[in-house]
Amino acid sequence: MKTITTQQFEAFDGTRHETEKGCIKHEIEATNSKVTLNLMCALALDEDAESAHVEADELLCRFLRHLGHGPIVDAYEKVLKYYS
Repeated sequence: MKTITTQQFEAFDGTRHETEKGCIKHEIEATNSKVTLNLMCALALDEDAESAHVEADELLCRFLRHLGHGPIVDAYEKVLKYYS
């Protein structure tokens, strides 16, 4: 009988999860993708479009950094932003 050991991890939104040891990287990425999608969908329903857009930008940048795309985010953050 195979013993399955588990490992806990924290998603970038602070929620805690548990998965089989050895599957941690895939599970973290899947969890963070779901969390990001859920948060983004919630922002899409926000009636304050300007505020939601700012929060969506920040969320997307955090997610891209988590995936290892920090230099792209750094360049994006240097672009002048205009919100009405």
